[in-house]
Amino acid sequence: MAECEYGLTPCWGPLIDVLMERFMYMGTTTCPAVMGKRRIHMYKHVWTRRYLNIDDRGFTYQWKNGKYCPVNVDEAIAHVFS
Repeated sequence: MAECEYGLTPCWGPLIDVLMERFMYMGTTTCPAVMGKRRIHMYKHVWTRRYLNIDDRGFTYQWKNGKYCPVNVDEAIAHVFS
């Protein structure tokens, strides 16, 4: 039977590695229309071909009607995997 250890310091490396294998880094854009010219990093999912757009502060965006629009993280992730 497997033994589980609880209460340890979280280990994020394996999760990050698994997720990063499924995204391509497409580049950055600076969007003046978005709250103070924030730099947005564009990650493209290898299967769905949808983008996860994240700025340097961790806020997420979707490209809608010719501009980047802020969306909550859950909505951004759901969009990528839909």
